[in-house]
Amino acid sequence: GQPPRWYLSRGFDAAGRAAHRTRDARVGVVRARIGALEFHSRAALVQAFAIAARGTTLAGAHLVLDVIPADLACEGCGRLTRYADGVEGHDPLPVAACPGCGRVGRLTGGRGLPQLEVTFEEA
Repeated sequence: GQPPRWYLSRGFDAAGRAAHRTRDARVGVVRARIGALEFHSRAALVQAFAIAARGTTLAGAHLVLDVIPADLACEGCGRLTRYADGVEGHDPLPVAACPGCGRVGRLTGGRGLPQLEVTFEEA
């Protein structure tokens, strides 16, 4: 089947196709609403986007990330913690330690790329 994050490249490919159809403008900003468990770090994703965009209609575009946090509802102390950064999402069942009591629990949410917006600038 598809790799787990195939929709990231498909989403950016779709943005590139939209940009290609608008020949009188260039892409200024690509805004992605993305789950916190879909990438290692913001800096790494922004850098990967810049490298992948070279030589395409997305070259020079600024990537803005609106991160959907992952949640940890601790079964030990009942504390709800939201993680927008610093979580490892490549495990199919990601976990984190509760900052309140230290108990390890499963992270939920924080997945997907539900929205991708392309903003054009005059050429």
